[in-house]
Amino acid sequence: MKRNSTAKNMAQILVLVAFSGVAIISLMAIPTDDNPMWFISFFSTKALAAAGFYAICKLEPIWRPGNKWLQAYHRACVKAEETPNSMYTVKKEKE
Repeated sequence: MKRNSTAKNMAQILVLVAFSGVAIISLMAIPTDDNPMWFISFFSTKALAAAGFYAICKLEPIWRPGNKWLQAYHRACVKAEETPNSMYTVKKEKE
């Protein structure tokens, strides 16, 4: 049972990484030729990127409760959001 659960967790992470890779590549893709279908190619790649990011945003919260690695990643992100940035300093105004 433990092995099957680990394989399932890895498969879920692999799917999320694949969606993010396709979404990032298609977000940066620009058609290089000057054919009449240029706008269709351009907007179809952006639509594919939007669909990939949408799938990630929908699947991650569904898979997080049963996946220990996604839970650990989420905890690290929440901890980073709550921790103040040590590099940020507020300039004091002179009186």
